Amino acid sequence: LGAQPPLGTNKNVTMMKSAILSALVASAAAFAPAPVARVESSLSYAKELESMTGVSNEVGGKVWDPLGLSDYVPTDWARRAELSNGRSAMLATVGYFFPAIFGTFDSSDVTTTDP
Repeated sequence: LGAQPPLGTNKNVTMMKSAILSALVASAAAFAPAPVARVESSLSYAKELESMTGVSNEVGGKVWDPLGLSDYVPTDWARRAELSNGRSAMLATVGYFFPAIFGTFDSSDVTTTDP
């Protein structure tokens, strides 16, 4: 068996520096942003939905419609129906919790039978 060169030789130092440099480059490449291809929508309602309130860059310029319901109903009508149903649900929630928190009113003067 031959004698091994000492650890401080130029060949060992160069290989160690190369290994460290390649590890740094690989770790920096891991955090580089990946290119994202822009997908164009070919849906029939896409132009109408782009101008709606709520469509912005924060949501990617898209509308959440996984079932494609806007192909079957006008989007303006669906928007109004959603607001109306949401308000009804909020009022129903208040009607459910109000008696539990504050109690009920005296209703001795209210009858439940028709006159």
